[in-house]
Amino acid sequence: MRYFYLRWLLSLCFLFGFSTSYAAGSWAFDVVSPAIYRAEQPIRQVFRLSDLSSPPQPTDTLQAVSVQIAPSTGAWVQSRLCTWDESHCVNIQNYRLYTQAFQGVPAQTPLVLIHEIKNWQGSFPPLFIKVQLAVWWKS
Repeated sequence: MRYFYLRWLLSLCFLFGFSTSYAAGSWAFDVVSPAIYRAEQPIRQVFRLSDLSSPPQPTDTLQAVSVQIAPSTGAWVQSRLCTWDESHCVNIQNYRLYTQAFQGVPAQTPLVLIHEIKNWQGSFPPLFIKVQLAVWWKS
């Protein structure tokens, strides 16, 4: 866990440095989920780029998304990142994801992280999930 932040920071530095050639804007979110008390009960976290102080323009489209999640206990959590209407989702493997699967989606479309506890694996509720999400968009 102590290397979690170092790896995240290094990957963001690399991605931000690399992304300047093709991204018009970027933003990083660092949030904690509400308390989760029951397994198999989906918890949704919504991320709206349109609510930012410098939101993307209506014509901007998503370029790439990076997500890293860290559950507060050893429970088995299954997470996926989706567009607002859940018509397009990508499963998060090993608690991290970097994808360009949302490329071309309007940047003002809210993104939703959906978490489900599949097994408590000896841990007890409540469970919290720390989420670090970075989004890049272009004109």
